[in-house]
Amino acid sequence: MGPASALKTVSIALVAALGLAAGESAAPEGQTPVSGTPDKPAQDAPAKPARPALPPRVAVGGVRLLETTSTIVFPGRETAPHELVATFAFPARARLALQAQDAQGVSARELRYRFGADVYSASGERASTVLADGPRLDVLADLELRTALFLWPDGAEWKGEGLVREAARGELGALRARLARADAPPTELELVDAEGRVVVAFRAVTWVEERGRRWPATFEAWRAGALAFRETVRVRDTTRTYVDSYFLPADRRGSELERERVFGRVRDAELPRCASRRVELPSGLAWSALRPELERITRTWTETLKPAGLALDPNGTIELGPAGEPRAVLVRLATEPATLPEGFEWIAARSGRVVALEGLESLAGLELERLREGLPEKARVGTPYVRLPAKSGGVLVVLPWTRAE
Repeated sequence: MGPASALKTVSIALVAALGLAAGESAAPEGQTPVSGTPDKPAQDAPAKPARPALPPRVAVGGVRLLETTSTIVFPGRETAPHELVATFAFPARARLALQAQDAQGVSARELRYRFGADVYSASGERASTVLADGPRLDVLADLELRTALFLWPDGAEWKGEGLVREAARGELGALRARLARADAPPTELELVDAEGRVVVAFRAVTWVEERGRRWPATFEAWRAGALAFRETVRVRDTTRTYVDSYFLPADRRGSELERERVFGRVRDAELPRCASRRVELPSGLAWSALRPELERITRTWTETLKPAGLALDPNGTIELGPAGEPRAVLVRLATEPATLPEGFEWIAARSGRVVALEGLESLAGLELERLREGLPEKARVGTPYVRLPAKSGGVLVVLPWTRAE
């Protein structure tokens, strides 16, 4: 059985009929295959459809975001394990990425996304697809079951006595948990339809305790009365941070210039030393009016510094206020001068948390607290800022920090 056949059996994690051809190579994670170059965007790119509305994020049982990395083994393919990365933000945000590898070592990736009420399928370099009707409900059922298992007992209103608990799940039916004993997590978890028939199920669940919480460690996934795969969870991570666009296929995000960064993924970075001067912006300035003001300030300082043979960093740097609003331009020098111009200061090298967003419009609803998650307990957090490229495109939000002595 090749990767295509193997992937088609993972209907609990990714809907059946995935359609991967053996030997097909997936685009690097987060990359949108387009013609043209970062300096010369593709022409006549299709307009992005309007995004569905998303409910506000909440923590479930103290968990704001969960990402798990698992090994998937299919019956009859025990020597060819696959990797599944499942990412959830609550509510109504999910991303499943299944990684396969053929005999020649060529990787292939199949993805499913949930963004509010919408569900998408993406594979390799083909355009993503909006799923509807049965395929959409299949993915939602899979996500519902996985969420209920990993967040047990939070996230659902479980009812019942003895060793069986149930929780209604609207159009999907109901969840049914079977416990080994009243004070233990379930060894089996099923999603049943309105007639009580089992749609999908996790069986033979074992558990491990980590960071003060019980998590599933291994289980079997069943659909239509047959074993689909066995799963071993290797990593459970609640410290990562992703913005909402991470839960959309790459070709449905706002920019066609995505190359080296995944929009929405928070990562660590080392920030180099630089020479900078702060120039206050008008109070209440909207992001839509920022670029003309930035260009005016840049022209002024370019002319001011020209006699000294100094040039400005071509990319803009905007200091953020407490609500994520533009507060000041940080005029940076392109190179380190032998002598600092009057009014400039050295900004020491430091660590940072950074996230790439699709453009200035993405900054309007920026949640700065998402960047602080996972920092060391005694970290000293600096003032956040945004880096704007000289040409239009994505932007980079930066939260500098240093370790307390």
